[in-house]
Amino acid sequence: MLTGWLLIAGYMLFIIILLAKDEYYHRQEQKRRLDQRAEIQWPVTIIVSDEPLEGETINLSASGALIRCQKSLPYLSRMRLVIKPPGGRQLGIRAEVVRTLKSGGSLDSSSRRMAVRFLEISEQDQRFLQLSIYDHMAHRS
Repeated sequence: MLTGWLLIAGYMLFIIILLAKDEYYHRQEQKRRLDQRAEIQWPVTIIVSDEPLEGETINLSASGALIRCQKSLPYLSRMRLVIKPPGGRQLGIRAEVVRTLKSGGSLDSSSRRMAVRFLEISEQDQRFLQLSIYDHMAHRS
């Protein structure tokens, strides 16, 4: 009799684990969709201890950006970004460099690209980015 109850409990635990795994992957997929990247070019000022650098975003997500500027910063450098979308609003974001690349193709050969991860962004600014990206993607299709 005890063996039967153990089998039932084991089966129920197996089902719970499968449901939890499915929920985990579902949430990961939702997060991936929210962090979708869009090719949006907005001016950006990069503020570090030295003088500010001017550049522009190449693409944006709610959790990071690819930025083009004249000088790249070393891997894991931290900075404050001021992203300037049209309309006068400015987004103040703390970020760090996760990758640097030399630009190629028809771009100015002296420009650099940096991928940055957002470390601190207000919920309001993150929501603004998500809606801007969604709107940009909707108008492209």
